Amino acid sequence: MNQIKQIITQTGIALVLTVLLTLVISAPAFAGDNKVYPGSACLPQSPTDAENFFRSGGVARIGSNRSITSIHCPVVRDVTSTANGGGPDAFIDVKGSGFNPDTCELRTYTVTGEIHEARGDDNDRLESIGNETLRYRIDNIPQIDQGAYEVACRMPMDTQLVRYSVGE
Repeated sequence: MNQIKQIITQTGIALVLTVLLTLVISAPAFAGDNKVYPGSACLPQSPTDAENFFRSGGVARIGSNRSITSIHCPVVRDVTSTANGGGPDAFIDVKGSGFNPDTCELRTYTVTGEIHEARGDDNDRLESIGNETLRYRIDNIPQIDQGAYEVACRMPMDTQLVRYSVGE
């Protein structure tokens, strides 16, 4: 009889552990980090700009033939809820001349694909961070439930988009 009680107890414990582990493993995972993306993740909006757009060493580089009016860079955000109040901070690092505070912006899209808000450098100036690199700082980016995000820039001739980041 003792042996039967022991088997039932062990089976019950195993069943409870299995259910708990299944719940833990199947729960959604959210990252609370600041992902930094290479500039090479970006693409020109127009296929005709592809001949003057180069990606290598993690950098998106615009050739010296002509400017590109619009390149777009994807942003993956695990947390897109507005429940926590203010939005995260972002930065975009570029190299070359011809950049101004209106050249790059971070866009927030609604679930239907319309632009919710577009925001550029908060300080209306580009900060030098060394190695001839300039940084756009965008603080407290606008969020929207189930929103999509992207970086968009007009790239002058002979310039580079080095990297960008959006916090969680």
